[in-house]
Amino acid sequence: MNPLLRHIGLGLVLGAALLFWNGWNSAPLAHADADACQLVWNHVHAPQVSAQDILYSVHALNANDVWAVGSADGATLTAHWDGSAWNIVASPNAASGANELRAVYGSAANDVWAVGHNRISDTETRALLLHWDGSAWNMLPAPLGNVNHALAAIDGLNANNVWAVGWYQDGSATKNLVLHWDGNTWTQVAADTPPQTLGGLDAIDVFAPNDIWAAGAGIYHWNGSAWQRQSDVTVQGLAAFAPNDVWFVEQNMNGFLHWNGKHWKVFPPGASPYLNGFVAIDGAAANNLYAIGSAYAHGSLGVIQHFNGKAWQEIPSPAEARNTYLNDLSVVSAAELWVVGSFNSFLPPPNAGSEILHGVMNCDAPPAKAPTLLTPSNSSTVTQRRPVLMWRALKNATSYRVQIRETVGDWKTQADVNDTQYKTPRLKFNTQYSWRVRACNPAGCGAWSDYFTFTLK
Repeated sequence: MNPLLRHIGLGLVLGAALLFWNGWNSAPLAHADADACQLVWNHVHAPQVSAQDILYSVHALNANDVWAVGSADGATLTAHWDGSAWNIVASPNAASGANELRAVYGSAANDVWAVGHNRISDTETRALLLHWDGSAWNMLPAPLGNVNHALAAIDGLNANNVWAVGWYQDGSATKNLVLHWDGNTWTQVAADTPPQTLGGLDAIDVFAPNDIWAAGAGIYHWNGSAWQRQSDVTVQGLAAFAPNDVWFVEQNMNGFLHWNGKHWKVFPPGASPYLNGFVAIDGAAANNLYAIGSAYAHGSLGVIQHFNGKAWQEIPSPAEARNTYLNDLSVVSAAELWVVGSFNSFLPPPNAGSEILHGVMNCDAPPAKAPTLLTPSNSSTVTQRRPVLMWRALKNATSYRVQIRETVGDWKTQADVNDTQYKTPRLKFNTQYSWRVRACNPAGCGAWSDYFTFTLK
């Protein structure tokens, strides 16, 4: 990848931009993407283990297999959604001290990882590393033995390629901790720490074996052989959608930092009163992202914003309690997402516990229009064996169905995608192809577009 801007220049840009946006307060906007579709929020019952339940992370493998993890009054907390209800699942704890799970990731129903830390005392902390094998959670030994260390985030590509990040103590210095799972063993991988900054990583997103981003006390990139520091900007959450499409958020950064493969750009948040910052970001496609954060107005309020490909806009928060803290989100599809956190009402009667929000796209009707095809243009010639088909987005579409055929053949559905582009399988040279797209949402699918043809030579 092209090198990122140096942190000094980026710091000047961010400093000027964020000083401006931190002073920007106005009335919240409605979710302007709603056409025939509206995002409807439901408070989903979360079984309470204690009066201090907190959920820190959520990961959806699919619509009927979602995990959330956190803590319950000093013990690990794991909850599972089976498509109809959330259930608490027993999870192990270290022998002594307070236990807390901060992140969860899974590649399959019988392969889920949860990470966090065990605070033994004010001076001793060890990482927690739990694995779900389909029937029970099992605790692995602390990765660094008796060294002070903790894990804060985890992500992967498959069962044999998983990464976890956090921090460890080296003498008086706190350094970045990066671990890699190859299917058999967890191995520490070197990642430098800025000498002027305390280390520690809070987020990771694995896009490809040679394209991984991690962030916390700085932004880091894995190129397949080494971790390289790209910036010293502090980051709390990130999401990578392509090598040239990576987003970063930070709790005290009233805006969104974007990497387009060559340059950084700061996007302002949608207008929001009392906005403080953002802690997590995820999305179904490059033009359909969500971010969560907090606002302070006589207590903490959860904030949710949506990116439509051009700008960020606020969605009214469904938080019921004044003190609501949103910690993480997981987008299942363009039509569904989960948000977790906690609430603590300061008004009588006392009420506290974990918070689970379920967002579902409610559509009155299927898309009324057919997508407009863009590239490859009609009757064009292409030279790539796997050309990328692109079309214009429709506001009330949550997915698209793509069909392709040889000119003399039958239509074959290649994929259902959330994005407005699709990379084809390997095609045959000296062959003419036709392709078309239809837009869909939970209410159904609209008409097929006119078809375009192209010739592969």
